[in-house]
Amino acid sequence: MSHNDFVASLFRRIKRGVSSKGRRNEFRTTAAFEGSFADVPEWLLDIYNADEAQDPEGVDVIVVTDQGDIRVQIKSNSKKAAAFKLAQDEGRYGKDIVVIVLKEDFDPKMVRAAVISGILGEYEKRCKESARIALSKAIQLPS
Repeated sequence: MSHNDFVASLFRRIKRGVSSKGRRNEFRTTAAFEGSFADVPEWLLDIYNADEAQDPEGVDVIVVTDQGDIRVQIKSNSKKAAAFKLAQDEGRYGKDIVVIVLKEDFDPKMVRAAVISGILGEYEKRCKESARIALSKAIQLPS
């Protein structure tokens, strides 16, 4: 069984076993990476579902990268994503939470692509900040 067939089988089980569309998408997100990181960037180290304490903070999934954890909110459509972003602007949720839209008909490869492209901006921002810090340390003159 290929990796995509395995994950597609997980998707079918999730669809049958989880009644909430939101929860299904959260589980599908992590399942899409199950078993193989062969076709993802090497800086993406792991991905897992948020725990019950993180859920009220607006976090559904944590993506572990070589630049730290990126907190993610999964939405099933752009209208819900816009409502979440408005709540972020109003201060109800952290501005560092990345919002990703996953449609119910996305296959595993599409889910992986959506997650990677969704977190890319936050990842690049962290890389630039790390580089800025390293540069400032490197050019400091001795006292």
